[in-house]
Amino acid sequence: MDLRTQRLAAGLSQSQLARAAAVPQPNLSAYENGRRVPSPEVLARLQQALYVPLIQRVDLHRKEIRQLVAAHNAARPRIFGSVAKGQETATSDIDFLVEFTDDATLLDEVGLRSELADLLQAQVDVVGLDSLRGPIRDRVLGEAVAV
Repeated sequence: MDLRTQRLAAGLSQSQLARAAAVPQPNLSAYENGRRVPSPEVLARLQQALYVPLIQRVDLHRKEIRQLVAAHNAARPRIFGSVAKGQETATSDIDFLVEFTDDATLLDEVGLRSELADLLQAQVDVVGLDSLRGPIRDRVLGEAVAV
């Protein structure tokens, strides 16, 4: 994903990102427009300033998440796992629990996973409630947080 798209996804103006990354705003504009290439050090500062924790991404996009879930024949989106427990790490993904309707197909599940990943700019897993059994189901339901 290009720098401008990442900045917009993070909800930042050029000025805000430039300040946060200690980069002159005209340079940031030149990076976004392809007129200049940032050094590895500057790129690292920009990436650090652009990082939005996964739980915040979910919070920022609650409405869109619910719309995508409904569009893919599912309801009651919840998150579980490390993000829901506030234990996100650099390798965390976002685990979604949904209830697929009887009309849902495999294409709905795959499409939902793909569209959520695109929206949230993160790795995403989608699990249907009806696919869970026994202690795993109990654990997931116990930590699930509504979106």
